[in-house]
Amino acid sequence: MKKSLTLAILGLVLVPVMVFAATEDVPATQTENKNEVQVQTQVNTRAVNFGDDVKLKIQEMNDAKTAIKEKLKEEILEKVKTQAEKAVANSIKKYEKTKTRVQAMTNITAENKALIQSRIESQIALMEQLKARIAVATTVDEVKGVLTQTRTQMRLSYNAVKDVVSEIHTSRLTEISQKITVIYDKLVVRVTELKTDGVDVTKMEILEAEAKTQIDAARAAILAEDFVEAKTQILDARTTLVELVQLIKTAE
Repeated sequence: MKKSLTLAILGLVLVPVMVFAATEDVPATQTENKNEVQVQTQVNTRAVNFGDDVKLKIQEMNDAKTAIKEKLKEEILEKVKTQAEKAVANSIKKYEKTKTRVQAMTNITAENKALIQSRIESQIALMEQLKARIAVATTVDEVKGVLTQTRTQMRLSYNAVKDVVSEIHTSRLTEISQKITVIYDKLVVRVTELKTDGVDVTKMEILEAEAKTQIDAARAAILAEDFVEAKTQILDARTTLVELVQLIKTAE
């Protein structure tokens, strides 16, 4: 009887405890699950934020690279433009020097001077136009194009001026060589007359042959447009003819 009563009392005590324990397990599990969800949400949020930060940093880096590239392009363009403007300015200086040299020439006519000066002035005007194009150029290719045109124009204009100067030199030197040839022919006739008269003309004939060689060399140099050589040969022929004249006067 006592044993049954004891078991009944224990049953009354343990059942509520077990029920209480069972009811306590449910909220704990829910709380843990809720905490896990919150943690996962925070992790996901942080991951998203981190991804956005990375994307932002990448975009900033790309923007910085683009800005640097644009800056370099601007710096390169300015450098190229400066060099191009300097090249054109040097070309203009060369033209100005040529003008001064032409103006100082004394062996060409005023008409020929005016012709050369006119051509040089037109080239200077063209160089100024190219210089203005460089100033407003927005790309390196534009500047390069102007430089190419500048070099081409310089070559063409140089050849044009050279042709005019060549014509002037050819005309002038041809005229001088013709005058010397006339003098030479007259002296040859005189040497022949002296020889007929019995005068020893051996030295005269040597100078005569030398003068002829120099005159022929001058003509060949003129045709080859080697005007320096032509002038040298003409001067030598003149000196030889002067010696020949002195011998003829002595013999007379």
